[in-house]
Order: sequence, then C-alpha cells, then structure tokens
Amino acid sequence: MDGLLALAITLFLLPLDPRISSLPLLLWLAIQLLLAPQPRRWALWPLLALMLFSTRIWWFNDPPHPASFSDGVLFVVSLLAATTVAPQRWTAVLRLPLLAGVPLLAVVGAKPWAPNPAVGSNQAAYLLGLLLLPAVVWLWQRQQRWWQRLTALAAVLLSFGLLWQTGSRAALISAGVALTVVWLRERARRGRWWPDLVRLLLLGGGVYLLRWLVFSTNSSLPGLKSGSDLGRLLTAECFGGLPFTGSNRLLYGVGFERLQEFCQVPFQGLTLQHAHNLYLQIWAASGLLGMLALGLVLVLLIRTWLTVELSMPLMLRCSGQAALIYCILQGCFDLSVVHWPITLAFSALLMGMPLAFMPASAEGADRR
Repeated sequence: MDGLLALAITLFLLPLDPRISSLPLLLWLAIQLLLAPQPRRWALWPLLALMLFSTRIWWFNDPPHPASFSDGVLFVVSLLAATTVAPQRWTAVLRLPLLAGVPLLAVVGAKPWAPNPAVGSNQAAYLLGLLLLPAVVWLWQRQQRWWQRLTALAAVLLSFGLLWQTGSRAALISAGVALTVVWLRERARRGRWWPDLVRLLLLGGGVYLLRWLVFSTNSSLPGLKSGSDLGRLLTAECFGGLPFTGSNRLLYGVGFERLQEFCQVPFQGLTLQHAHNLYLQIWAASGLLGMLALGLVLVLLIRTWLTVELSMPLMLRCSGQAALIYCILQGCFDLSVVHWPITLAFSALLMGMPLAFMPASAEGADRR
C-alpha cells in the first residue's frame, strides 16, 4: 500500500498531467483512515468524509491558490493520518518514495530544469529536497551491510543531482540547514557540538566567499539574485500590510479567495500575485486567528517530538525532525508546500511522524 505514495510522487514529477498524482494519494489516505484503530475512528472518519466532500477542489487544483481553506483541510487530514501508520512501516514510507527519482534520469535536462513543466521547477525541487533528507540520513547509519550503504549513497547522489539541476535555492538551502541542525543536535547528545559548529560555520563562510571571489555572479552556485529577491520584498511589503488596511482584517484577514484583489505587484513585466512566503500568505488571508491556528499545530508537533524522540529509531528520528525543519524553513522562501496536493499531503505525513509514536497509554484517552 505504501507504494501508492511512491507512485503519486513519480506521476507528479514526470512530464505528465500532475493532477493524476492525486489518485494514488487519495487512495492511500482513504485506506489509511478507513483502517484506523477503533478508538480513533470517531475522529478520523469524519475527517475522511470532509476530505472526500472537498475532493473536487484539490483534485482539479482549482481553489483560490496558493494557500486556501481546502489546503488546511488536506493538511490536517494528512497530519492525523500519520498517527495510524504503524512504527514498523515508517521505513518503507521514507524509502519507497526515493524510487521516484529513477524515471527522471530519462528526462533530466540542463539547469535550470523543470522535471514537469506543468508543475514548475520550484514545486518539483521542493519535493526532491524532501526526498533528499531521508536518503542522507540513511547514508549516515553506521551498522549497515555494504549493499545497503551503496544503495543509500546512490539515493543521495540521485536526489541531490536532480535537485541541483532544478536550480532551486530555497530547496537546496533548506535541506542543507535542516540536515545540519539535526546532525548538530545528535552530536550534542554525545557532548560534542561546539567544534563541529565552528567547522561548519568556517566551511560555509569560505564556500560563500569563494562564490563571490572566484566564480562570476552567473555561477550555478546558490546565492542572492537581486531581481528575484527584490520582487519577493515588494510582494512581502504588500501582503504583510493587508491586515492593517481595514476593519476587522487584523483579526480575520481578508480571506484566501480575495488576496489577488489587493496584491498584484507588477515587476519586470510580470504580475506577482502571492507572497512567496507561507506565513505572510496565511497572515494576510486569515489574520491573527490564522496565525494562531498555525502556531497551535507547530507547538503540538514540537511538544510531541520532545516527548517521543528518545524512544524512536535513529533514522526515523533524524528524518522526521529534518522534514519538520525543512518545511518550516521552506515556508519562509516560497509556497511550494501548498501548490499541489501531493506536496502538501506528503509534507504533513512526514511532519506528523512523531504522533505515531505517542505512548500506548495515550490511545485510551482519544475518545475523551
């Protein structure tokens, strides 16, 4: 059944109609929630019904994108679907999607490369960056046979190579930062992290200086792009100020479906219609209440991680925490996570991983 996730990601990344990727994703979510443990069905089955009622909206990808109420429904459903995944299945959930990169070798092109032109390079890069995280963590594992380590290395090279070809700064930087933070945290458990942090800072600073001193500004190495970044600043100014422009907008925002009425920023012959920042987008659309909702979810996930992380296998712990950091960082740079159902649902599933490892004593309290 978990092969449905790999199939959905493959169909999304190949140069096909990306909407067909929603079918295996829908099947996985429906089966997962229908087979939920008995104590949780009272809550999860109504959520499944709510998702099915709104299927047409995200099946055809036609809500007021990017970021909408239907995205919130799909995110919550996928997040809670993670609670019903048995601990022994998580390795398959993390590793099977890595197969999605293999068919892309037949269509990979020169940088900047969009695996699926109907999707866009940023959205594809977001998903490839999310796949890179468990591949790197898999390679970190010491007690493996030679063929397992070789397979992990191949998965890392494949995921990183495809991600590099997209030219996405947001995905590449977010993946690097997420993996670095998780690695330093694991080193801190052993009482050694200051020397590693200093080395990483020196290495990162040296690489960035080389980018400016040795390579030209047109280099393929990631860095600041004055044109693109200026456009992001202009849209951020518009969206950030929307809740202060009218009655009750500070509390409720202007609504997901009305954002384009207020912010259409002309820039270099284009019209920028979204904030390139998930948090500004939610802030403008739903105000303080929307930010409170987002904060509640993040607090829940962080508190759950602090409760269960030491009882989880090392690979699952590092992969899940890296995915959470990656998704949070990506929200600062663009809206790839909410552009398509597969990016949103797969992200929520990985972010909800710690919920599946809550102590068994907590299950009896579900109904209460």
